[in-house]
Amino acid sequence: MHPEQPKSGDSGSSKSGSGKRSPNRPESRKSSTRKAKDPGSPPSDPGDDSDSSSDDGDNSDSSSSGSEDSLDNDDGSGIAAAKTTKDGTTVWNFRPYINYNAVEKFNDTASKEDRVNRWERFTDMAAQGSWPDKMKIRQLRSRMPATIRDWYAQLPKSTHHNWKLLSTKFKKLYCRTTGSYAERYFTMKMRSSETALQFFYRLNAAAVKAEIPFQTSSKRRELHLR
Repeated sequence: MHPEQPKSGDSGSSKSGSGKRSPNRPESRKSSTRKAKDPGSPPSDPGDDSDSSSDDGDNSDSSSSGSEDSLDNDDGSGIAAAKTTKDGTTVWNFRPYINYNAVEKFNDTASKEDRVNRWERFTDMAAQGSWPDKMKIRQLRSRMPATIRDWYAQLPKSTHHNWKLLSTKFKKLYCRTTGSYAERYFTMKMRSSETALQFFYRLNAAAVKAEIPFQTSSKRRELHLR
């Protein structure tokens, strides 16, 4: 009798079976990972990178515009200024905020009284706000009508940056026909747009500026009202 020999088919099938299972395992893992990567949610938006780049662009634009603003605002117009003393103490000086519309723009076609009054209000506002000379020049320039801006443009650059020279020339141009306070008082007339009481108050104010003592006697008051 021949000894039984193992069937080649059985051993081959078992080996091949085990051999088939081992390579299939990583494939199943790969498929499972592939399935896990496809959960049904939309993939990462490539626009995220564009958003970040656009943000970078916005930041660069804002930085460039900020630099332009810093150059344009380099007039000492900050509302606070710091000063350090010898002992290392920092002292802050705050200037009061003045609304831009507190004084209207200059009007070269207005009456001489209105022009002088507007100039006086402007200088009063500058004094209240403790404006430095650079800010006075900038605020004055921003309130000039087109005709006076042309006059300003033809001035030498040394005058553009010198408040004392600029204000003197501006008063001579803008207020040159006003004369003295006394002349304004004696030539004052009632406007068609104002009431008698309004004219009375304006006349009294002009008399005070001209230093006319209209209240010292009845005769002076009578002359004042004529």
